[in-house]
Amino acid sequence: MDDRPFPALLNQVTIAIIMSGFVLLLGLWPIYPVGSQITNFRISAVVISLLLSFFLGIIVYILTRTGEAVLVQRGVMKGHKEVFEEILRDPEKLSEESTKVFYSILESQYDTERENVKDNLADFYNLVLSTVLQSQYGLSQTLLGIYILSRGVLLVFPALIVIYAIFPTQYPSSTLSALCLGLLIVFFFGYQRFQKYYVQLLITDFVVTGNALADQ
Repeated sequence: MDDRPFPALLNQVTIAIIMSGFVLLLGLWPIYPVGSQITNFRISAVVISLLLSFFLGIIVYILTRTGEAVLVQRGVMKGHKEVFEEILRDPEKLSEESTKVFYSILESQYDTERENVKDNLADFYNLVLSTVLQSQYGLSQTLLGIYILSRGVLLVFPALIVIYAIFPTQYPSSTLSALCLGLLIVFFFGYQRFQKYYVQLLITDFVVTGNALADQ
């Protein structure tokens, strides 16, 4: 039997997708008629809510992932691979000792030279990610889940503001829009920062994983 743990990425990404869909579903609640509100707790309602959240979350994920890819391709923002390269080339963002250990593990695992690794860091990103996914060290994947959630709500909150302006709501639309705008600003700053934190921890997780494999 394979004793490897279930890939952490799938767990955290799935949770992030469901949460972003749930935020959208919850945000749509104020436009429902008051009489349609659920007054009794029912398992069926919970199951339906989870399924709707996952379905809406998938749509949000596809749209935001595609939009991000376009922005990266056009040079408007940096993708994970670009941030990965930037951190490894900047001694102020990663300690010299950690960088040396990281390169040593890659050289050993893939029987290559350091210069080759440095010249092809973007290609080695996928190998590093795959190695971490198969390990028990998933703190970086938790941050990736938060990053995906933050990216998702950057689409959800503006969409809700537009919806509140078009459809009648149970509560003042100005209050709902102000709440969405405030949360949008918070998650925007989180979106900007969590990518860097995720990549830094990914490198750390890879180093820990490499050392653990070497000790076996």
